[in-house]
Amino acid sequence: MTDAAYRLTLPQTRLTSVVFASPHSGRAYPESFLARSVLDKRTIRTSEDAFVDELLRAAPRLGAPLLAATAPRAYLDLNRAPDELDPALIEGVRLQAHNPRINSGLGVIPRVVAGSRAIYRGKIGLAEAQARIDLGMCFLAAH
Repeated sequence: MTDAAYRLTLPQTRLTSVVFASPHSGRAYPESFLARSVLDKRTIRTSEDAFVDELLRAAPRLGAPLLAATAPRAYLDLNRAPDELDPALIEGVRLQAHNPRINSGLGVIPRVVAGSRAIYRGKIGLAEAQARIDLGMCFLAAH
């Protein structure tokens, strides 16, 4: 994967207050993640909003910022809060409050892809989950 979970492209001259965002079109899958998944490379991509970032790529030339994910949604969902941790997936996490996204497997570190297909066998460690979240937060803090 790239060094950042997403890419921010600013226009030379900002002409609008609109910001175009594509938080689920990332497709830079880490090999270690793919090796750990029980899904094949095609199925793991079913949660992507495939190529939406490409559809929006002209936005900066037209005066609007474009915020586009590089991290795949199945790896790190950039449209979730960092504390939306799924206790059914992440070791050592306790359910804080009722959250339908987390309950359905779609927390900040997703447990499933489209069609409720499980990404992993078993759980992942809290340190691994936090490292993924830090990847997204680190880039955000710099901007």
